[in-house]
Amino acid sequence: MSAARDAIAVTPDDAWVPTYTLRRFPRGGGEPTVTSGPLASCARTYRPRAFAGWSITTVLSLPVGEAEAVGDFGAGEAVPGGVAVVSGPGHVYASTNSVYVTTTELDRRAGDLTTDVHAFSTTGPSAVYVASTALTGRLLNEWALYERAGVLFAATTSSPRSVTASSSTLTALKVRGRALATVGTVPRIGVGEAITAVRYVGALAFVVTFREVDPLYAIDLRVPSRMVTLGALKVPGFSRYLHPLAPGLLLGLGVSVGAPGDWSRFAKASLFRVPSAATDGGAGRLAELATWTPPPIARRPAASGSAWQADDDHRAFLYLPARRLIVAPLDVYDGKGGRTEVTLLRVAPGGGAFSVASRITHRGAGSAGARITRAVAMGGRYLWTVAPGGVEVRDLDTFRVTSRAALWGL
Repeated sequence: MSAARDAIAVTPDDAWVPTYTLRRFPRGGGEPTVTSGPLASCARTYRPRAFAGWSITTVLSLPVGEAEAVGDFGAGEAVPGGVAVVSGPGHVYASTNSVYVTTTELDRRAGDLTTDVHAFSTTGPSAVYVASTALTGRLLNEWALYERAGVLFAATTSSPRSVTASSSTLTALKVRGRALATVGTVPRIGVGEAITAVRYVGALAFVVTFREVDPLYAIDLRVPSRMVTLGALKVPGFSRYLHPLAPGLLLGLGVSVGAPGDWSRFAKASLFRVPSAATDGGAGRLAELATWTPPPIARRPAASGSAWQADDDHRAFLYLPARRLIVAPLDVYDGKGGRTEVTLLRVAPGGGAFSVASRITHRGAGSAGARITRAVAMGGRYLWTVAPGGVEVRDLDTFRVTSRAALWGL
């Protein structure tokens, strides 16, 4: 222990802070000029009142454009746009004027997780630290955060000592001094359950929790100090990604759950009728209009199943409103191996039904190189699907391949 203290005592101060190395290359070519220094000055490094970990998280504001615009600062100088907080990194949410960085730690005394939220203003040329707070529980992902009219909304799940004691809370926060003060809460959402999906649309929050069924909650955010639960809809399975398709129409991608004791999991898509505005009313507006699941796998081996890639990565989802077309990669397992197909679902006018427009696989389906992870529409006519082994282009009217390009050994 004494050796560790001695090592700390002789360590220079600048060794404890994040640093940068900047290489400037002359326009005419030649060797770069190299400078280095701290990412943020001591005056712009903040420590929360409550311990938030040993890491330092830095937020940088850098202009986009000519190389000279990065700034004129010499060796040893801090980046002018850098601001830091002594806290570990976590989920990041950005609005037009703010960036929020979160950190989740275990509170051993409470036997639960605590999430620290740090707010930074990005209205000027440099990011500025604004305020922090600590929330009980954990955030599912960046979709659990939302800023509206200067108020930050955060949906957290708390599980003190046991899953059966878990519940979720929607908290409204507003900057007051150096603190993000709580101005309103909706507590005890899905008691005994955990949040599996969150989506905010205008003045509404949609929250999905799950343990045995999928309650979809609609919450009115118009008055943050008096948020109101408009209704809850319970359906089998649960959603993991929510996407608004049109006013009053919400898509849920998630999991269809079998009977008790059946641990197989299959992908499910649901169309929900929801309030299109907070004034639309309550539970009577919530309904599951249509569902779709992949065709059953022969003999349903115990290890079989399917899952949407968008469950964990929203970038693996595409919706083309003009064609009412959902494009989503689907991983399918049959007990012996797996494959990826891009499922194209067309939404009926009014959202009352799904129909399968096409299923797309790449050559060598089942190999790692053919696992499609992205789909992009270009030019209004073509659909590009991307896998590690290659890119394929299809006509959006016929879904026939118009061209292919191999990336590695497809």
